[in-house]
Amino acid sequence: MSGSPFQIVLVEDAELDVFLIRQALEQAGLAFELHLLRDGEKALEFISKIDSDERAPLPSLIILDLNLPRVNGSQVLQRVRESSRWARIPVLVLTSSDSPKDRGVVAQFSATQYLRKSSRLDEFMSLGRVIRDHQIIHERAGTGQFGIAVATRFFAVGARVPHIAAGIGAVATQALVNPYYGIDGLKLLRQGRAPRDVVETLIAGDSGRESRQLHVMDAGGRIAAHTGRECIGWCGHIEGNGFSIAGNMLAGAGVLDDTAKAYAANDKLPFAQRLIAAMRSGEAAGGDKRGRQSAALLIYGEEEWSDLDLRVDDHTDPLGELERLEQVSRERWVHFRQFLPTRRNPAGITDRDIIDAGIEAAIAGER
Repeated sequence: MSGSPFQIVLVEDAELDVFLIRQALEQAGLAFELHLLRDGEKALEFISKIDSDERAPLPSLIILDLNLPRVNGSQVLQRVRESSRWARIPVLVLTSSDSPKDRGVVAQFSATQYLRKSSRLDEFMSLGRVIRDHQIIHERAGTGQFGIAVATRFFAVGARVPHIAAGIGAVATQALVNPYYGIDGLKLLRQGRAPRDVVETLIAGDSGRESRQLHVMDAGGRIAAHTGRECIGWCGHIEGNGFSIAGNMLAGAGVLDDTAKAYAANDKLPFAQRLIAAMRSGEAAGGDKRGRQSAALLIYGEEEWSDLDLRVDDHTDPLGELERLEQVSRERWVHFRQFLPTRRNPAGITDRDIIDAGIEAAIAGER
């Protein structure tokens, strides 16, 4: 866990509630920095200001009242979810309202949690524990990485199936591929749309949907999938804790089952190796009943460029070749990428002596 303070934006106009929220955070033992905005208009200005500077840091959490002066909280929530930068930030709605209308608005724009303000001090103090627990779950479970591994008896599968946006989500389009599922799916995720809504929106506008497969995961780990009725068997999809698996033209249901079991069993492996191990297990269970030709592995971390992007477009043993390329990536690439430009450090490291020394030290540490 990072030792840096938890950055919280509080949008609240009631002075007593601001005081109580501060007390609750302190009582929970949180190290935090509170950025106070006293009305909805100031909140919208703050969001726009951060949006205009890609290097400006984002908060870890937003605490939002709904009943605000000038601009109400539901409009602020909508603006957050429509922003490509802010959409993935957790929003905790803390309000005295319990009206169905307000709850509906909060659900529509995917607030992380809805809490009613309490007149009892002890219940109000529990807010700090809620936020503290959220932080622990976020830091332990949320690595910030998305990965897609794929293999098939078709040329260059990595060119069209996997689509990932850092910090936003991942989309895979399969069977009779529709590339716009990936392109438009990521756009919808950036708007804060839930994966199920993304899937329903995409297939609703596609008369060929019964010949396609699609699965979607967002930054919160939510998953939705679609397997069209005209996909060739065996076909289907399954999901587990933090993963989604889909396939068509498979030797049988055991391909997905064994892939899932291997993924769950190898949780100690580095992410890339874990994905390949799972795919290998599925192949051993029969894989694509037509045979083998191509495979790909795509992983994104915090940056908008990929951590790892490997493709085997035409090979007699594509997963074996993918595994070899992943091993080669660990010789220098995985150590070199830490010196590349990032949003936090736009120039990266350009001193070749520092780069070479860092790579050699990392390699030596693995021996």
